Amino acid sequence: MNSYVIVRNIVFIGKIFAFNVMVFYSQTAYSPVDQCCVLMWLVYQLLMHHIRDCLPELKTRVNVMAAQFQQLLNSFGDEVEDKVSVLRHFLG
Repeated sequence: MNSYVIVRNIVFIGKIFAFNVMVFYSQTAYSPVDQCCVLMWLVYQLLMHHIRDCLPELKTRVNVMAAQFQQLLNSFGDEVEDKVSVLRHFLG
């Protein structure tokens, strides 16, 4: 997903959120405590939907970057086993 799509989705979800809050606050039977609880529940739901939408893409990006980094490490060659002899060779 590019940033435009993400912003558009957040704006759309924000409009739905605002409508739900408006409908809920228009009900006079609910106390302020109930309104606060529902507001927190709506925020939680919004956050959970955002996480579920973004996690697969983030997982793919992290896996690709890890593979690229491993490939870069492999290009440097094998690990030096006898570090002392290598240091003596370079120091002379």
